[in-house]
Amino acid sequence: LFIDGITSKSEICGDSLEPNELKFWKRLEFNESEFLTQIHWSNRRLTGSLAFEWLPSTVTHVYLYNNSVTGSVNLRDLPDGMRMLVLSSNQLTGEIDLASLPSTFEQITVSQNKLCGTLDLDHLPDRLQKLYLYRNMFVGTISLTNLPQSMKILHLHENRLSGIIDVTRLPPMMQKLLLNHNQFEGMTDFSQLPESMEEFDVSHTNLEGTIRHLPKLVVRANGTQVQCV
Repeated sequence: LFIDGITSKSEICGDSLEPNELKFWKRLEFNESEFLTQIHWSNRRLTGSLAFEWLPSTVTHVYLYNNSVTGSVNLRDLPDGMRMLVLSSNQLTGEIDLASLPSTFEQITVSQNKLCGTLDLDHLPDRLQKLYLYRNMFVGTISLTNLPQSMKILHLHENRLSGIIDVTRLPPMMQKLLLNHNQFEGMTDFSQLPESMEEFDVSHTNLEGTIRHLPKLVVRANGTQVQCV
């Protein structure tokens, strides 16, 4: 049922009219009890849509990047124990409700699609470490003051986000924050960036302020009024 909307099923299950048994489908992983746990269908030239509400409850990892999958993604439909979802470089549309992610999530990647709407970053799962949302059509303002303490990587670049940003309360383990090519604006306090930060990109925004050097930090601020000292 999960792949009913896929028009190129032969890339996964053999003959679409008489599909193989699940254990013989391509690029699946099962646990010791023979329950399906991981799906690896990236770069499979898949077209059509997926019904995420029919994912088996035992699935923890789904990799489906670089296909031509269409339709929307209701994150509320994902299994409660899921930890990773990678859907980058597809043709997905519609809005996503990040607040409905299962509490077990560690990474979600939906970059390089056609997703839209606003982003709620205040109610992410506590365990989330990596969030990739770049190259979509997200709009509106964002909050960066209530990110999970475990967050390490947040990529928001090349969207249509706007407004002021507050980066004075980023997670203590934050390593990479990419905000470039958005419409953020205003004088910004960069004095509280965590020592763990390795990459910080605010280029091609309307932000202003001063960023002081940190030991591991690479800053990109071209096309802005931000100074690096």
